[in-house]
Amino acid sequence: MSTKWNRLTLHIDGYLPWPVSSLKFLSTLIDLPQLNEIWLVIIGRETFASNIINSLLEQASNVRTLGISHNNDLTSIIDNICSVVSHRIDHLKIRLNYINYMILILERIEHVSTITFIHDWRLLSHQTKMIEWLNEKQRKFSIANDYQSLQVWLNKDSTESSEIEMKN
Repeated sequence: MSTKWNRLTLHIDGYLPWPVSSLKFLSTLIDLPQLNEIWLVIIGRETFASNIINSLLEQASNVRTLGISHNNDLTSIIDNICSVVSHRIDHLKIRLNYINYMILILERIEHVSTITFIHDWRLLSHQTKMIEWLNEKQRKFSIANDYQSLQVWLNKDSTESSEIEMKN
């Protein structure tokens, strides 16, 4: 009998391959279609099992928020990350410290309504660069910065102006 949860966090050991039967086993424990948020916390080397994550997201068909955290640099897996953010995902939360990769995410993942970049507090200068890039691309946006994350709302109604909100 499966338990009804709406949020799931998976801690993934990047040094070990995912067992083939892991999704089937997980579906016996959790009613995957009931989930609306999944977090992937990847520990270890720069691997990203996009085929398994895609299968998980297919089974968890109501997931609208996807969070990704990795203890290493995401540079080598950025393409795989972009490939798993399906059109069903409305909100992406990702731990990322490099402005170039934040912009790459914004370029490649246009269909989400919000992207939250969780970052090192010392990277506040990224907000200015992000705003410049969004304005240059004529993207509608609003930004909130709470010194731990930079949240970007995309494709706002054209009657709304681009705005910035700073939170303490």
